[in-house]
Amino acid sequence: MRIVSLIILLILNVGISEANTKKIDNTLSSRHASLVVDYPSGNILHQENADKPRHPASLTKMMTIYLTFEAIKAGRLSFDQELLVSAHAAKTAYSSFVKMGQKIPVRDLVMASIVKSANDATVVLGEKLAGNEYEFSKMMTAKARQLNMHNTTFKNAHGLHHFEQKTTALDMAKLAIALHRDFPEYYHLFSKTSFVYKGKTYNGHNRVLSNYPGATGLKTGFINASGFNIVTTAKRNDATLIAVVMGGETSHARDNKTMRLLNLHFTGSEMVNEVSKLTTPATKRKQAKQKRVTKTRRSVKKR
Repeated sequence: MRIVSLIILLILNVGISEANTKKIDNTLSSRHASLVVDYPSGNILHQENADKPRHPASLTKMMTIYLTFEAIKAGRLSFDQELLVSAHAAKTAYSSFVKMGQKIPVRDLVMASIVKSANDATVVLGEKLAGNEYEFSKMMTAKARQLNMHNTTFKNAHGLHHFEQKTTALDMAKLAIALHRDFPEYYHLFSKTSFVYKGKTYNGHNRVLSNYPGATGLKTGFINASGFNIVTTAKRNDATLIAVVMGGETSHARDNKTMRLLNLHFTGSEMVNEVSKLTTPATKRKQAKQKRVTKTRRSVKKR
């Protein structure tokens, strides 16, 4: 555990001490890993397989966004700048946000990557920053080394499965810390659960963000090889925690464990509403609409 704590120390450059690791029931698969870190002290409050290799899935997009924010902050890119969608980007699997030949503002590509987890949007960003996705993946890995993410290798901009694309819960926590620390002016974008593009509202599916009191942001991910992953930052009073859960059998198991871990280290209690009983903003709006329809039908019948 001292070795793991020392690695966090390298990125934070602050003193670090280990807190007593509190127990929590594990309901995840054999691919599971989890970690809770206090920010900015760097104290590791909980760890389970935190240094074991795992596939990041769409947590990969955190690095794509890190490099995008870095370019914006340096003046090499702007949120209003329109990027041309290539044929390669438009053909990205499991995504249909962009079309070949479109010009899309960086802001919308960033929001699509964060909220909708649009694979094609991340490729557009990567191609702009490095010329092509292959070169961008090398840029991502190089940045990972700069952030002391020594057990992470990226092979694409989005997180679709590649055998050699791997990370650890510890490295994902380091990336979350870096995003929070290096881009405070942009970090609020990770708290968004929906965005509007060309008059259409796109809703996210991060139930922890939507329902956990104090959640301030970050990202979910899933591919068959990884199980369900999530990184979450949350703040209560003066305390800020970063939680990483990887390898969930279901999104509900992942989300429930995340909220229990956060509660445990915020309050000392695991008590939390089961996420299966909670909803995303889109579902809440749908339920509200259904109630209005039902109420209207009842009113018509009375007449």
